[in-house]
Amino acid sequence: MNKHRLHDEFFKYVFSNKEEVEEFISRSFPKEIVENLNLSTLEKHDTAYVSKYLRKYFSDMVYTCVYKKNIKIKIALLFEHKSTPIPFPHFQLLDYIIEIWRENRRNKKRRSLVLPIVFYHGKKEWVVKDITKYFGKIDDNLKRFIPKFDYILVDTSKLNLEEIESYKSVFLQISIFLLKYVFDTEALTKQVKHFFEKVNDRNFNLDEISTFIEYLQNNIKPAEMEIIEQQIQSILPTNQYFLDLYYARQKRNAKKFLKKGREEGIAKERTLQEDLKYLEKIESTKKMILRGFSDKDISEILDFDIKEIERVRMELNK
Repeated sequence: MNKHRLHDEFFKYVFSNKEEVEEFISRSFPKEIVENLNLSTLEKHDTAYVSKYLRKYFSDMVYTCVYKKNIKIKIALLFEHKSTPIPFPHFQLLDYIIEIWRENRRNKKRRSLVLPIVFYHGKKEWVVKDITKYFGKIDDNLKRFIPKFDYILVDTSKLNLEEIESYKSVFLQISIFLLKYVFDTEALTKQVKHFFEKVNDRNFNLDEISTFIEYLQNNIKPAEMEIIEQQIQSILPTNQYFLDLYYARQKRNAKKFLKKGREEGIAKERTLQEDLKYLEKIESTKKMILRGFSDKDISEILDFDIKEIERVRMELNK
């Protein structure tokens, strides 16, 4: 899976929870708009409006909400997944909004008013410009022919740790922290223990914490991830619960992996304990492959089936 997809999937996971989105919207939109939003009517809209063309710029999460008493609007959470800002965001956003209006027309519905929030987590600062600036020096007589609209930008490069921790939701705090520092391993390593200690302040479920770990594992180099893992491991329980937690990603993804292996006559039915040991070997195999060990050496060191190692290598090559 490419890096953009990894960031997109984490973003969609974070902002699929209505309670977290409510707080995020209330913190992102101007006060005068939030006061008129009936956030109790907030509902996730399953239709995606990102076309094949727009996919290289954004992924989207769309919510409907009532403004004042009877105006139904669409709130589009748009994730800009590149590490540097796009040059003309208004153009891409206009394409996106028009696609929503086209969908309204196809379904013979009233045009939806769209409120876009752009979430950007690159290192370079995103500078918001008026759309008229794209056209150089023109006078007011010509400016009136340019479509004018606003968008709300959440730029994590401008958020300091105090601002991140001011969110009431600990889940949002950790999620935004990871999105902000995923490209800065040094800063991430310094603060990751502090943020993961917050796990004790909220009743996190297995899937939530394992998704945090998965996001880190997929974006941090193995040697640096080991340091981060040690810090996380010092906080989270080291009993069976921790093993279940730590390997939740592998267990989720392993269903297909194990099924395929059993069909090929390689993997056998295992107990939970045996599955955990097996998945530990899978993780160790990945690390050893990335460090240049041969299949034969890995098999001898880990006492692991050579066919399993070949399969892990194939998955990594993909």
